[in-house]
Amino acid sequence: MENRIENRIKNRMENRIEISPISNVSEVVIEYVADEGRSKNPSVHVYLEEALMAYMYYKIVERKASVPANEKARARQEYYNERRKANARIKSFTKEEALKTIRKNFKQSPKF
Repeated sequence: MENRIENRIKNRMENRIEISPISNVSEVVIEYVADEGRSKNPSVHVYLEEALMAYMYYKIVERKASVPANEKARARQEYYNERRKANARIKSFTKEEALKTIRKNFKQSPKF
């Protein structure tokens, strides 16, 4: 009995649903929350919010005939720029990576 309880807790922590074949469960209802903004615990990282908003705006105006072409191009460029900045913020650049890059470039430079 204790093992089952530990497995249920472990499965909740791993965000999995497991049903034993010996259980009497005949139906499972799963609620899908499509709007992360309405959920209690959104999973969008703070660094990615601007990129996500820029992407949504870009996709909204992309196929609208009433939006001028230069606004569509600006929205596309803004999305790609925000995505680039978000990727740079998420990825950490350590001192070891900097030294590795410097050493790599030094090895590739011509020696006289």
